Amino acid sequence: MSAVTSLIQGNGTATAEQPMAHGRRRKTALDEPIRPLGPKAALLHARRASRKAAQRDPALLHVSGLASEDGAVSFKVEATPAGLCIERMQRRPLGTQFMQVFVFDDASSFKRWCDTDPIRFHYPLLHGQVVRQGDDYFAAQG
Repeated sequence: MSAVTSLIQGNGTATAEQPMAHGRRRKTALDEPIRPLGPKAALLHARRASRKAAQRDPALLHVSGLASEDGAVSFKVEATPAGLCIERMQRRPLGTQFMQVFVFDDASSFKRWCDTDPIRFHYPLLHGQVVRQGDDYFAAQG
């Protein structure tokens, strides 16, 4: 008994599968149009783009140097005749900006504001720097 099989057809040639012609292939998921990003992915891409822009253009950060690592939040703290002036700027991922200006004439109102600012959870180091600068200002005032 022999286990050898023959591929020879009647005309003496062996059969082989013909490769598909060039340029013809089955369609796959790669051939379909690109799906739009979902809201979460779009937000992450926008956040990355703003980080890269802040790294390329240092003018986006405030001169005082009180800014988050990603440039999303920055503070400008300065002494004025009316009291301690704090300018808080928040850049949103899709390009909008939100700016607030506060003037504190006593340490207790400054302390209340610091305790309620939500930035203390997202950027604790930046929040600590603002608190220290404000405390130094009010300590110097007497």
